[in-house]
Amino acid sequence: MISEYLLKLIANASKIFESSKAEEKRKLLNLVLSNLRLGGKIVRYDWLNPFDKIVNYVSYQSWFPLVD
Repeated sequence: MISEYLLKLIANASKIFESSKAEEKRKLLNLVLSNLRLGGKIVRYDWLNPFDKIVNYVSYQSWFPLVD
């Protein structure tokens, strides 16, 4: 149930974010990120669980060659 919700949220994250008002965007960011900080023009953050694992999994997938 929760995993299905998270997958739907991730799949539609950009659409949801773009169509949201400022307060909703803030809530979405707080749902997935922590330690938001600004260093000059660079935004730094930490991913919250389980999004940290999802991001790491996706980045590792790009290392693997495509297999037919």
